[in-house]
Amino acid sequence: MYLIKNLSPIMKRHHVIQVSDLHLSEIRAYNQHGWESCLSYIAHENPDIVVSTGDHALDDPDCLEDHIFARSQLDRITVPWSAVPGNHDIGDLNPNPYQGQHVNHERIERYLGVFGTDRWTRELGTWRLIGLNAFLLGSNVQREEEQYDWLREIVSRDRTRPLAIFLHKPLCVERLDEDSSPNICVVPEGRSRLLAALGDANLRLIASGHNHHYRSFVIGSIAMVWAPSTAQILRMPRSFRALLKPGVVHYWLDDAGGIEFTLAEPPGIVPNDITDLLARYGAMRTVPHLPLESLGEDAGRLLMA
Repeated sequence: MYLIKNLSPIMKRHHVIQVSDLHLSEIRAYNQHGWESCLSYIAHENPDIVVSTGDHALDDPDCLEDHIFARSQLDRITVPWSAVPGNHDIGDLNPNPYQGQHVNHERIERYLGVFGTDRWTRELGTWRLIGLNAFLLGSNVQREEEQYDWLREIVSRDRTRPLAIFLHKPLCVERLDEDSSPNICVVPEGRSRLLAALGDANLRLIASGHNHHYRSFVIGSIAMVWAPSTAQILRMPRSFRALLKPGVVHYWLDDAGGIEFTLAEPPGIVPNDITDLLARYGAMRTVPHLPLESLGEDAGRLLMA
């Protein structure tokens, strides 16, 4: 459990659950059991909103079927939800992206056709929640400028409101002025332009996913939280210390700007370690089929609920 400013016992609190890196597919349903556990847990916890920070599709941003299936699974959430894209949804801004798939207009349009939007804002009491497309940050394309203009307009409405930003990639590993780590984080140009667009806004939280680890640290008054995957883990060397386990992240936000957050492991969730699968097949898009209907009665029953 982590606190940023003590929460007042009489102050209204707002409950957010973040899920990330679902990596779902109907024909390669390796991560479905983890998602079923998360769905049951969310229904029990009944938060005000669920935010999914990307990589909804299994592996390939060009697989429309996986996008459609992932959207159908998010629609099973029993409370309001919002989502932003990950690199496995629209490609990456990394100069050397996974499987050579760069973010581009076609991939973004495919995502928008299924999910409707790649940016949004929601209000919870005094809090403003903003979802951003991390793969426009530093891209130097027109759509990036549109996102900055939209963000500046949203923030200018009231700069005193506590602000939480949700996006797929973290802004940094340790410091806001660090060198580039494009496989892990937003590129430095995008980070600096985002911070400039925010200006003196009351930024309290940046919540991300992407790295399949749970990690948190504080920069000034900003809580930086990395959510793990809802199922999938990959054993590999990392330059940072973090917890390698699946789960969801709870946030409790009070109207004075206080934050409390913690990792939760839904009952029944089991890590899906894909390390050996990737070593053998190279990518999840090429592993053997594991159809959803083959997962057994529990998954089928929950799916039909």
